[in-house]
Amino acid sequence: MKGKIALLVGIGVGYVLGTRDGRQRYEKIKAKADELWHSDEVRSKVADVQDKVASVTGLGGGNGQDSGGSSTGYPQGH
Repeated sequence: MKGKIALLVGIGVGYVLGTRDGRQRYEKIKAKADELWHSDEVRSKVADVQDKVASVTGLGGGNGQDSGGSSTGYPQGH
């Protein structure tokens, strides 16, 4: 019985310490990803791709909708 209790306590302590370390690592990775995503170089490339997609599709950018219809290209209500 003592062995089972010690095992459960060990598992509990390992879980708490592991999740704390995992959360800290996640936060570091997330911060680095946000920093990269918001960098001038990436933002410039994203804008270039959006412009290219808009010119190829003829949608003109924005949210993907033209002024008179849905994103499918058909007028609304049809």
